[in-house]
Amino acid sequence: MKTVGAIVAAVVMVVAAVLIRADIDDARNTDGNARLVCATELEEACSQLDDAVGELDVTVEAAGETAERLVALPDSEVDDPGIDGWLVPGPWPQIVDILRGQQQSQPVFEESPTTLARSPLVIVMRKDRGRVLEQGPCAGAVAWPCLGDVAGDEWDELGGEASWGSVKVAHTDPTTSATGLLVLAQAASEFFGGPGYSRAELQTDEFLAWLERLEDSGAPAASPFEEMLSKFPTAVYDAAGASEAEAGPVLAEAAPDRRDAFTLLYPEPVTTADVVLALTTSDDRDEDIADLAAGGRARQELAETGWRVDGQDLAEGVRKRIQLPAGTGLPTDAGVFIALQDSWRQVTG
Repeated sequence: MKTVGAIVAAVVMVVAAVLIRADIDDARNTDGNARLVCATELEEACSQLDDAVGELDVTVEAAGETAERLVALPDSEVDDPGIDGWLVPGPWPQIVDILRGQQQSQPVFEESPTTLARSPLVIVMRKDRGRVLEQGPCAGAVAWPCLGDVAGDEWDELGGEASWGSVKVAHTDPTTSATGLLVLAQAASEFFGGPGYSRAELQTDEFLAWLERLEDSGAPAASPFEEMLSKFPTAVYDAAGASEAEAGPVLAEAAPDRRDAFTLLYPEPVTTADVVLALTTSDDRDEDIADLAAGGRARQELAETGWRVDGQDLAEGVRKRIQLPAGTGLPTDAGVFIALQDSWRQVTG
């Protein structure tokens, strides 16, 4: 009888544990439908993550589209904003909450999102054009201040070939593209001699004139580097801003003639795009989304697609011996990025 009683007691304890666990899971909302939004720059990694992780609802869209929707979200919907987490290069989650704060709305994201991966910001350059600039107007390494100074000039006036036409520089749209905004911040940081520039300095005549010259030389494109590569030897652009994660692996896999025609420049000091996983403040957030930050699967997929992740091998095309800064090397105030977008809109009409 004692044995039977012990068995019954054990069964009761197991059932109770299961019920308690179910209550905990209900409270944490781990129903297997975690909703993850990924920036377009991370499409390949997120597609692989979607295949690898069961019942993960993944949406891929431009950072600007996600931001616009979340900024306009009524406070009544903050507890269910339609997503559980946003995988995107920073500081886009902070931008969303700053803009919401300006309209007296509640924040959507928790503070201090987890950084999962990093990538240096680079300039993709036609090698022959780069040599002309190094030996001529740039008088050394090609960087954004010089590119802005010569943008729109005729190549034959700079020591190049007349057939090259004018100097054309491009990047993705900084109001919609996560990379485009970071590249613009990198260019501005180099123009001002560091990332400590103020919002007021972005409205100075000197900076706006330089920025307008840069932007007029080449219209933003969805992927300037891929256009440069696919339309070679036609020179759609002579130089383009990108992240190493976007350009390095693609260039490494390109045909030999294209691979030999382009180079990646790493302006000093190095600045980076840092991928973060921002979690919403919603009480109904599916807590399985946090496991992507705590676990290694998201980091693995990011590393395999060209991002730098501690403890993971570098993908082909990702250069070794590049020392990354402790931070991004860009402004730490997300409000400066908003001001930079405003300056860009001002000069591009």
